[in-house]
Amino acid sequence: MKIHLPPRRTAIMSLGDILLESIRSNTRETSMLRRAYILGLWEDVAGKSIAARTQQLFLRDKKLFVELSSSVARNEAFMRRDEIIMRLNEQAQAHIVSELILR
Repeated sequence: MKIHLPPRRTAIMSLGDILLESIRSNTRETSMLRRAYILGLWEDVAGKSIAARTQQLFLRDKKLFVELSSSVARNEAFMRRDEIIMRLNEQAQAHIVSELILR
């Protein structure tokens, strides 16, 4: 099995820049990193009030499943679902989430 390494860089890059560059590439391994990155963005994108009431969060088949402990938070997330999906995909710079399923 041959391992393909990216071209060697001569410029100094921060670790964050290296990780973002890796996430932006289109390999199977980086698609897993993108999914994890999306889940890590949940609090920033959804907001603290929704994130505080989030009990479970997972991504399957471009659908983000969110289990919330509060009906008020669920209603707020439902009203903002298009905005949340758009912001998550913008942050990942790829179309990772196509649907938001709230429970």
